[in-house]
Amino acid sequence: MSDGKTVPDWERIQKKTFTKWVNTHLSKGFGADAQINDVLVDWETGINLMRLTYVLYKENDKHPEQAVKMPALKDKELNPTQRIQKITNGNTALAMLKTAGVRLQGVGAENLVDHGDRDKAVLLGMVFTIILDYAARGFGGAASEVKRALLEWVNKKTDGYERVNPPGVNNFTKDWRNGLAWCALIHKHRPDLIDWDKCLQSSNKENLETAFSVADTELGIPRLLDVDDCDVENPDEKSVITYTMEYFFRFANEGLKDAAAAQAAEWLKFLRDIFARQNDYERRARILLNWSKGVRAGWENYNFGSSLEEANEAFNQLRSFVTAEKPPREGEKMDLEALFAEIQTTLQVNGLSPFTPPEDVTPERIQKAMDLLTEDQNAQGLSLPFIQ
Repeated sequence: MSDGKTVPDWERIQKKTFTKWVNTHLSKGFGADAQINDVLVDWETGINLMRLTYVLYKENDKHPEQAVKMPALKDKELNPTQRIQKITNGNTALAMLKTAGVRLQGVGAENLVDHGDRDKAVLLGMVFTIILDYAARGFGGAASEVKRALLEWVNKKTDGYERVNPPGVNNFTKDWRNGLAWCALIHKHRPDLIDWDKCLQSSNKENLETAFSVADTELGIPRLLDVDDCDVENPDEKSVITYTMEYFFRFANEGLKDAAAAQAAEWLKFLRDIFARQNDYERRARILLNWSKGVRAGWENYNFGSSLEEANEAFNQLRSFVTAEKPPREGEKMDLEALFAEIQTTLQVNGLSPFTPPEDVTPERIQKAMDLLTEDQNAQGLSLPFIQ
């Protein structure tokens, strides 16, 4: 695989981080001898992926049918030499992941066996999907919610730590460069291990080294990252997420696993609710705006007719709009204003950033649309032919 090409930093860091993560879990179930050397290569026989799947998903109290077993393999399957044997093993490993409920997309046994340049992104994506899925079960939510929930957990734990929160941890890239977020997490749970005042006076590299070494030697958190991986303009997001999740599980296991998991699950439920309300606001706002736009478009170049009968029909249509069609929409506008205020209050009470809706559905945009509709409505009334 060394063809003289320069390996992108993100690929190099993810490869190293994910390899260490995999080995951390393989060693728990199969010992140090089962560890891999390269997360991009060592799935070829399918055995390592079977072992990793078994270690991660051998138990599932909530869904027993998703608990997996290590298949009984024959000698040829344990030491496959032919491509077809490796493909068969790869399919077995992927079937185990499917049984466990891990949703992989675009990953086939051929990717595991070939592991060429075109397979790199697929294999790294596969491992990160497994990492997120495993973390999601600890949080009590879905894999798609892990990043958001983990970020909220970090902010709750680091609240009040100078230069961390405030201003708040808003991403899994540049906000981790100075190492203070990890130092704060350690100090929050084990203040005896970190001199926080000293951290505030230290350099990025010093804080990163302090956090990584203390986490590794004192807390048993595997050192998945190196200092030079993080003291860059934009550290690799997936690697930072993977490493930070180890902090969550370590502190959740410190005699507080059930409570932490319950807290995380409750927090996820709250997040789902608030995001559902935000989506509901945006959906309903667009419906109202599209209605307003459609009405105004229908009035453009409207022909009021030339006879008394046609003029009366135009008047009745306008009257029906004013008395029957428009009032429910005015009520919907008021409901949207109340929903928006409720969302903002809920976020403020919970110490979260205010809701910033897309530009096309802001309260101001809705108000302007309804004002323009009223102006056009009044113009329609003035445009009606005089009816004797």
